[in-house]
Amino acid sequence: MAGRARLIQTNMGGGELSVAARARPDTDIYSGALERILNYLVRPSGAADRRPGSVYLGEARNNGTGKRWFIFRKAVNDIVRIEAGNLRFRFWSGTTRALIEASGSPVELVTPWTLEDLPGLRTWQSGDVLWFAHTGHAHKTWALKRTASNAFELAELVPEEGPFKDYVAGVATLSFTAVTGSVTITADAPSFSSDDVGALIRVEALTQPDVSSWAFDQKTVVGEFCRNGNRFYECTDTNDPFKTGNYPPVHESGVAWDGNQDDNVQWSFSGYSYGLARITAYASSTSVTATVLRRLPFYGSATKSSDYWQMSALSETEGWPACGTIVEDRVALFGSATDPDRCFLGRTNRYTPETVDMRPGFLTETLDDDAVRRSLNEGQTAYIVWALVMDGLLLGTTLGVRSLVGPSADEALTPAGAVPRTVTEIPCSVNLPPLKADNALIYAALGDEELIEVSRISDSVPRNLLEMADHMAGGGLRSYCWQGRPRRVLWAVDRLGRLVSLTYSPENGTIAWARHRLGGVLGRKQPYVDDVCSAPGPDGRDEVWLMVARSIDGAVVRSVEYLERPFDPDTMRPEDACCLDMAAYFDLWETYRVMAIDLGGGSVQLTAQDGETPFVDGDIGREFWLTQNGEDLDEDDLPSPVKVSIDAKTSSSIVTGTLVGTYPSDTWSGKSLRVARPTRTLSGLDWLEGEEVWVNADGRKLGPFTVSGGNVGLKHPGGDDDAWCARGWVGLSMRSFLRSLPVNGGEGLGTARTAVGKVTGIGVLPVGVCDGVVRRADGMEGRDVMLNPRKATAPMGTSTPVLTDDSYIPLDTGFDRTRQIEIETSSPLPCSIAGFMLKVESYG
Repeated sequence: MAGRARLIQTNMGGGELSVAARARPDTDIYSGALERILNYLVRPSGAADRRPGSVYLGEARNNGTGKRWFIFRKAVNDIVRIEAGNLRFRFWSGTTRALIEASGSPVELVTPWTLEDLPGLRTWQSGDVLWFAHTGHAHKTWALKRTASNAFELAELVPEEGPFKDYVAGVATLSFTAVTGSVTITADAPSFSSDDVGALIRVEALTQPDVSSWAFDQKTVVGEFCRNGNRFYECTDTNDPFKTGNYPPVHESGVAWDGNQDDNVQWSFSGYSYGLARITAYASSTSVTATVLRRLPFYGSATKSSDYWQMSALSETEGWPACGTIVEDRVALFGSATDPDRCFLGRTNRYTPETVDMRPGFLTETLDDDAVRRSLNEGQTAYIVWALVMDGLLLGTTLGVRSLVGPSADEALTPAGAVPRTVTEIPCSVNLPPLKADNALIYAALGDEELIEVSRISDSVPRNLLEMADHMAGGGLRSYCWQGRPRRVLWAVDRLGRLVSLTYSPENGTIAWARHRLGGVLGRKQPYVDDVCSAPGPDGRDEVWLMVARSIDGAVVRSVEYLERPFDPDTMRPEDACCLDMAAYFDLWETYRVMAIDLGGGSVQLTAQDGETPFVDGDIGREFWLTQNGEDLDEDDLPSPVKVSIDAKTSSSIVTGTLVGTYPSDTWSGKSLRVARPTRTLSGLDWLEGEEVWVNADGRKLGPFTVSGGNVGLKHPGGDDDAWCARGWVGLSMRSFLRSLPVNGGEGLGTARTAVGKVTGIGVLPVGVCDGVVRRADGMEGRDVMLNPRKATAPMGTSTPVLTDDSYIPLDTGFDRTRQIEIETSSPLPCSIAGFMLKVESYG
């Protein structure tokens, strides 16, 4: 028995499912998912907009595949995007969207990192300083300093006073030729290598037999030493009766009296119970030369030797930090080649762009603000590969995510209270840093084929966001970024240079993956995306930027582009919608206004207002367009401008002309109007030379045209007549495509009582549709139905009306094997869909 049913696709919030997930109609996600989404961006609400086109900003420095973006972000309105290539940085202003220049040339900075090094770089920032560490441990940590609005420099970050490895005791005894200045250090067993040049040595003297502790009312002579805790002082002045006073010396530099200056003793700070030296030259495995940075702790007749010493934990021998951050006002560095799970936190508020104080305290005295040195203490070695401050310090390791916290929620990190805890056991990628996505941590797992979500506001088990769309990883992700406003989208690039997106709004039930193919080609393949980044743009919204490789006029070109806003029919006109790639915007509407006077017989006089004198002899013979519409969209907007062909110029403020077409006089006569000088030629398109382009011309589609000499001449569709336009976009076409999953008619709810047969119609729920077709996905030709067909009575040159009302489209009754539908457009106009409804015939 046959029947009829309507099956509604209420939203696209499930995104595109993998082929392996197409047989799971029993899952919650199936009813809101699609088989394929190409160049559509799912909203958190579940509707799907055509991906906004990419706007061309300029040519990237063409120095190889694998270039990367880094973000220098001092404030929401102070953003610099760093274009990182092979041994070079260039800088793009987030405000002007242009290269930062000095003396008319782009600012460039020589760096120590090759293209192969770039994925391993980890960054953190404070003010005008952005630090770089490398997960490979072979690169030192560097500080990128902005010294002026158009000046940057790199400086090495040099840890001071540490950090150190564990004490070496009983292995070798070190002897020193002096306690200050340049000294020769000799070991009685092999202890050094040539890579130790530049490393620190910290030497402790556990006993000081020739030095007494400071005490009250003790007779003292100039040149005598005393000790107060871990500090040593030399007597430099005394007065009769040459006895110490009431106040023990505690200063750590210069001189101070321990009581009354007329009666007591002056002490000069000499040093600590430890000494510090930096190795400057290597002689052999048992001998090096060093410069003393802190006086060595040998006093009186004590032998200048010690078997209690430490070497730098960060050096050419030990390797350099994998990553870092600033937490609780401490610069924190993590891992080395020989100790990859070690955490080194500097002293509180003791750092500059080029230095960080890593003094660990004393054996007998450790303060809360001293440096922290802590291992994660795993049974296996947990290689630390990233650090993130997010409700505390999180560390990504090859054994999962760990936190390093104080003993309790209200306690700070201290040398005595730094506790590692397990957040997840899912190993972290060594190639990709994590993301903060609103209330969640998102990171790539080891292998780069899983994207793990860890919620901060629930106790839910971490989940893989790629589980139902594993094909989106494309064999592994190579980069990603988070666009928090206005759409909450994670953008990613896979290892093949393909762009994908994840609309992430779990509270709205939207976890929606989509593919994105940029317009143009690279050889015979799709364009290659080197990297994607997101940061606030000039209007405060997060703006997504791309570096893209394409073939242009037969040559490979790398371009810098950003994604425009998605079309919003409530705030934008069709001509404002950028649905083209590598595109440029043009707007010929003037800032001045004119008064239009009806002279009768279709003749019009235009008088410039506010003392403007804009008219020139070249205006004679061309069209002017007039409108009451303001710059912002209004529900009372007129559908098209009034067109006037200029016949004569009376003065620089008055011209006369003839109406081109018929318009109600009350729309223009005696009114103050905006004016445009439309064009029939778009010029300055050198970056698109030789390429086929389309034009969104005042909300109607024109093209294709081939760019020649940087220009395109505009023609009406299907004819040779010149087309005028005043505002819109020009660029490379992009194909946008939606395909539904197979209709299952409730089969996933239990034993099927019916079988879906024919799809006889589709109800489309548009958000804002100007162009596009719908068809059944059965491979049959000639079944395209226009979603918003242009009416034959529409005046030439008027913009396409935006379809927002639900519409029903009947389809022929031939059997549909797949019971799926497709929506497609390659037009330069928008096509946003909230959902659709299939009318089907069922059997059973």
